[in-house]
This record gives sequence, C-alpha cells and structure tokens, in this order.
Amino acid sequence: MFGWFGKRTRETRDDSIRQIIPRELWEDEIGTAIHDAGLSPDDGTNPAPMDPVDARIAAEKLAHEAVLAGENARIGAEHPGCRVATQFILTDDIWNGPHAELLLDVLELTPYWQFNTRFLPADEASARTMGLPVHHLGQFGDVLGVADGHIADLAERCGLGDIATGRTASDEAKEEMKRELAGLTNHYYEECILPLLRENPYPAGD
Repeated sequence: MFGWFGKRTRETRDDSIRQIIPRELWEDEIGTAIHDAGLSPDDGTNPAPMDPVDARIAAEKLAHEAVLAGENARIGAEHPGCRVATQFILTDDIWNGPHAELLLDVLELTPYWQFNTRFLPADEASARTMGLPVHHLGQFGDVLGVADGHIADLAERCGLGDIATGRTASDEAKEEMKRELAGLTNHYYEECILPLLRENPYPAGD
C-alpha cells in the first residue's frame, strides 16, 4: 500500500542533499516517536535527495510505525499472542487521485495522519480474541465510489475548491477542511468499512 516508498539511492551527505526526514520534523511529536524507534537525524540512511512531500510522508510513516509498535506492546500485554495492524480509510486511489495536490501539498496531509488510520487485528486468531474484524490492505469500493465527490464538496465549502486559491487560503480554512475530513473518514470507517469487514471478512493481509 502507498507507492511513495520506492528504494532511494544512498549518497554521501553534502549541503545540496535534503534529508529524508528534515531536521525540523525531529523537533515535535513526530520526532519524539522517531527517536523512540531508535533513529536519529544523523542516521546513515537518512540523507537522500527527496521531494518535501515525500520527506513528510516518510517521516510520518516512521512516526506511525512507532505508534503501532506501542499499540502492539499494549495489546500483547492484554491479549498474549494478539497483534494489530493499520487499517487505512482513504487508500491509494484517493491519495493518488484528483485530490492528491489538495491533500498532500495544500493541506500537507499524509495517509498516516490519525484521521486516516485505525488499528484492527492483524490475523484471524487475534480477531477472534479481540472481537473485531481482521484489517484489510486493499481498496474499498464503497468508499472509492463516493470519496472524490465528498472531498470536492468539502473543499468547495471551505474555500479550497481551486488549488491556486487553496495555496493562499487562510490557516483557518485549511484547519476547517482537516476537521471536515476527520469527520468524513470517521463516517466511512464506522458506517462503511467496519460493517463491510464484519459481514464479508477478507483473509488477513489481502
């Protein structure tokens, strides 16, 4: 899932090379999570030429994986042998679709933001113990069929319907759009994805 993480050529650091995780991202809660995962700004794998959007995605992916590891430690303590995996709500076709520039560039979101992720059992044994459906890695047709239209409506309502205008929109307008997206994805998860997974469970990891 998510195709931004292809192999990158490692190069010797110099002043012209961006870091995969820029130094400023190590200074907030994302940085804390990445430090907890055992990495540092000067890690040998960190320097590489990378677009700022890719850098943000890579940083938030690492931070999310640190959160997932913590959640699995908690779950394992409560239910030995059980583990969870990330359930994405807006999936590849949406992040790579007509609203990619709005989501990734204007709003500076990534697939790993909390509004777009939930944790569900990673396998059938965990699902039976936890009483939840197994996570699904693929797309959800019921979401794909309506998400582009819903996002377009929200953008128009928040004054971000035009990308050029959106780039100069106020922080308040962008934050309003993020709140609306959080509500939309929660609706998709509760009213579409969970019922679908409960009624028609996919084999783990499909």
